[in-house]
Amino acid sequence: MHLNEELLKRSAAVMRARNRKPIKDVGGMVSVLIPCCKWDKEYLKRTIDSVKDAAGGEIEILSLFDKHEEGHRVLTNRMANKAKGKYLFRLDAHCAMSPEWDLRMKESCKENSVIVPMLDVLDTKTWGFSGKENGIVVLTPSFRNKTILHWKDSRDRNIEEPTMSIIGCAYMIQRDTFLERGSLNEGYGKWGAGGLEVSLKTWLTGGDVIIRTDVECAHLFRPDNHTPFKINKAIMDKAYLDIGKMWASGNGPDQKRPLSWLVNMFKEYIPELNYKENVKKI
Repeated sequence: MHLNEELLKRSAAVMRARNRKPIKDVGGMVSVLIPCCKWDKEYLKRTIDSVKDAAGGEIEILSLFDKHEEGHRVLTNRMANKAKGKYLFRLDAHCAMSPEWDLRMKESCKENSVIVPMLDVLDTKTWGFSGKENGIVVLTPSFRNKTILHWKDSRDRNIEEPTMSIIGCAYMIQRDTFLERGSLNEGYGKWGAGGLEVSLKTWLTGGDVIIRTDVECAHLFRPDNHTPFKINKAIMDKAYLDIGKMWASGNGPDQKRPLSWLVNMFKEYIPELNYKENVKKI
């Protein structure tokens, strides 16, 4: 049965209302890290206002403008080193957040975990939510993200749901964990593969990557062919493959789990994918 657009919106609204129950602050400040390139400068203030207005606890907001086109990894690492919070929340510069996003994500953010919100499509006119859901993310054999939009009925979802990978536009991690893992590898290029790097590094070193289903981030999704900044596709493709090959070969830093363990965990969503054969081709 295919759900129509209006029914999907109602389903999302029901889930959000049910899951957003009263919550207490577990403590610890959140440092929000927002790298911003010149094409997103017009959106930055509205993103910051949304983050501040929706927060339920203590936060600080750090934003760096990419004057020299150094890329998101360099800017994120630079802000993480300056951050004072126990938790880091890495966010794109064109987003809106749901109420008490920080309290809810902190509750799930353990020492070796990464927490992401449900993703919605940003309505740039209202700077709000469109009612469109993005569900769990799995990996293709070339280690690219594939979103499973309607992976589980909203009535059957837990507050915490595992996801194989993440988009990388909005995620929380404890600051000490982020720094101890060596931050983001700046050798992987300016753009892309950040979500892959973070998710494999977390899962395969014994951690968890979790969607907090009572938190939403409305994000401005751009089609690949409408990206305003220049992306070196060869460098980005190489980054995805290099990251995938390292973890698939069992050579990731402090790796405790094989990639096959992770694939098996999400096999009901990716039965046709053969990672072993793909690694041989890399």
